[in-house]
Amino acid sequence: MDKKAIVLIVLVMVIAVVYCLLLFGGYSGTSDTCDYGGLALNLISGKGFTVNHVLPLSLVFIPNVPQPNCTWAPGYPVFLAGVFTVLGVSDYSILGANLFLFLMVIISGYFLTKKYVNYEAALIFVLFMGLNQYSYYTILYGSPEMLAAALLTFSLLLWGDNYRRVIIAGLFYGLAVLTRYQMVILLPVYLVFFKKINKKYIVFIAVVVIVCAGWLVRNIVLFGDPLFCLQRYGEFTKGMGIGDDFYYTYRSLEPAGFFYVISTYPLLFLRKLAVGVTYFLRTLPEHLNSFGLFLVFWAIIYREKLATLNSNKSRMGVNLWRPAVRFLIIGVALTVIICLFDGQHHRHLYIFNPLMIMISSAGFNDFALRTGIMKKRFYYLVLLLFFLIPLQFPQQEVWLRDLKVRIKAEIPVYREVAINLSCYGPVASDASDALWWYSGLNTVWMPTNYETFVKVDSLIDIKAVYFQKDDWLKKLDKEERRKFMISFPEIRRFNDGSVLYIKSLVDGRLE
Repeated sequence: MDKKAIVLIVLVMVIAVVYCLLLFGGYSGTSDTCDYGGLALNLISGKGFTVNHVLPLSLVFIPNVPQPNCTWAPGYPVFLAGVFTVLGVSDYSILGANLFLFLMVIISGYFLTKKYVNYEAALIFVLFMGLNQYSYYTILYGSPEMLAAALLTFSLLLWGDNYRRVIIAGLFYGLAVLTRYQMVILLPVYLVFFKKINKKYIVFIAVVVIVCAGWLVRNIVLFGDPLFCLQRYGEFTKGMGIGDDFYYTYRSLEPAGFFYVISTYPLLFLRKLAVGVTYFLRTLPEHLNSFGLFLVFWAIIYREKLATLNSNKSRMGVNLWRPAVRFLIIGVALTVIICLFDGQHHRHLYIFNPLMIMISSAGFNDFALRTGIMKKRFYYLVLLLFFLIPLQFPQQEVWLRDLKVRIKAEIPVYREVAINLSCYGPVASDASDALWWYSGLNTVWMPTNYETFVKVDSLIDIKAVYFQKDDWLKKLDKEERRKFMISFPEIRRFNDGSVLYIKSLVDGRLE
């Protein structure tokens, strides 16, 4: 790596650090980050892969709190556990961890672009990736996509046409699968590099299986199923609006597998798929600061020309460009298809951002060359700035600032809730994940309705209920509300408007 590349990387990292620190105020109370952080904390505390915040649906399979983790992939919690060991347990440690991963994405993507395209495109990659607005969102959101993106990029970078490199690439890809289960769909897509099923591809698969074997054995021992995951029973109905609840199945005691969903709610399911297609078409450009998608299409259209643009006229550059484009197209298509069936969050596509931006950078390089702008410094800089403009910036900026203000007010309340409780749970809450992370309480996500709440209480004996909002209570009828108030008569109100209801120690049984 030459001085120019180092200077650019340092520059964009300084911008990323300053930006994230200015907007950082914690994580959303509905964010999975609290669960990942809690898992990591339990790991370094010697409690293993256990969760103190459970979803009602998980109580069907494991009727206790805490319980073995049956929802989240292990890769990211293990990484955070290592970070906590070095930096201590805090939100800022998670932020620092994701900034470090972002640096790894930039470095690996730089070398990937240099290897697959050319040096000039690699420098453009550093700018496009380092100033990518959606990357900052991913850092602040604190979910596993940044780690998964780094692992996948290193896998593609280190892949080569010999057994040693095949094994290394398989190792990184296996770790990526353990970070985001959905990434297993990319296993057959690697055939674009291997050309056909041969001994090296079989070795690649074997390495991936070996990397994942420990987790599969753990699942067999605990659940009797190597592929057990709560998402198999809750994700298909997510967002379908059953019971006017986006997360209905997760907050119920009614497992909903794929065949059950398509046979019971066929029209709702088809509607979910149709809405999902438009959702991903609308949100995909955000990953490239909106305008970058034009450059991706430009690069794909002129890929034959780009394949010969490698500065060293290297056959490796020519041979790798076309498979990289195919890997991106097929990989994104398959991932979108999977996401249509689950919760349909486009942050899962972030794993492809380095590859998309690599191809976008190649497109920019080719566009500047073909139009002659490459030779005119002023117009080149204007063009560069145009493609760096993130149209979604103001909306995200407002969202992040609002989140910072909200979290700053909520964290002291979470800790005050713990002080107010003489017994440490289980506590039912509409902010149960954040309550676990910030207060150390055993928590359960608020069940979808009163009937389910009563059943959950019979399983784990809920000691208190904490509401950030009282929407749940407003949905109860008069008799249900009366019974709830009899069982949870002690009320504590907090400055942010949230309320804690504590169960009666004399007669707290729900009916």
